[in-house]
Amino acid sequence: MNRYIILVGIGGLLGSITRYLIASFTTQIIPSTFPYGTFAVNITGCLIVGMVFRLSERFDWIPEWRLFLATGFCGGFTTFSSFAHENILLLHQLLKYISAVPAEREQFIKNRDLFIHVCSALGRLRFEESLF
Repeated sequence: MNRYIILVGIGGLLGSITRYLIASFTTQIIPSTFPYGTFAVNITGCLIVGMVFRLSERFDWIPEWRLFLATGFCGGFTTFSSFAHENILLLHQLLKYISAVPAEREQFIKNRDLFIHVCSALGRLRFEESLF
C-alpha cells in the first residue's frame, strides 16, 4: 500500500512539473487570454491515459506502471484545478466585455423592432393598394 502511494505521488510530482512547463511554453508561443496551455495539456493527457490503458492491456503491464502513469503522472498533468482557475479568469474577462454590451444590445433591439414595424407597415400598404 505505501509503495503505491509513493508511486502515485512521484508520478503526480512529475506530471505537475510537466504540466507547468508545457502550459508556460504554450503561453509564450500563443499569447492569448484563452488558456491554450491548459487546453493542450488536457488533450495530451487524455491521449496519454488512453495509450497507457491500451498498452498496459496489450503488453500485460504490472499494476504499478498503470498507477504511476495514469493515476500519478496524468493525475498531476491534467489537473482540474488549473482548468477551473483559468475558466474563472476567462469568465471575469468575458463579464467585463458583457457589462459594456447592454447599451448596444438595447439599441440593436430598438433598431430591430423599428425594422420589423416598417416592413410590416409597408407590407400592409402594398396589400391595401392591391385591393383597389
